[in-house]
Amino acid sequence: MQIGYGIILGDEVNNFMRGIELLLFDKFNLEEGLHQPPHVTIKPPFEVADIAPYQDYLDELCEKIKPFDVHLKGFNCFSN
Repeated sequence: MQIGYGIILGDEVNNFMRGIELLLFDKFNLEEGLHQPPHVTIKPPFEVADIAPYQDYLDELCEKIKPFDVHLKGFNCFSN
């Protein structure tokens, strides 16, 4: 199976980005972006045999770190 790490955006940013995705869909028929929520990719998808160790790692990490702000300038994509 494939997994990846990402940060899901807050409602205001999510709605703004989804609006841009819908505009791009209407203008260029770009459907790919509509298949997942707007997000910040931390680690692109990779193959794993068992998801459990990765879930455990993220649970431990979330207990150790404090919330933080992310400031973005622009956006990008992985392909055309």
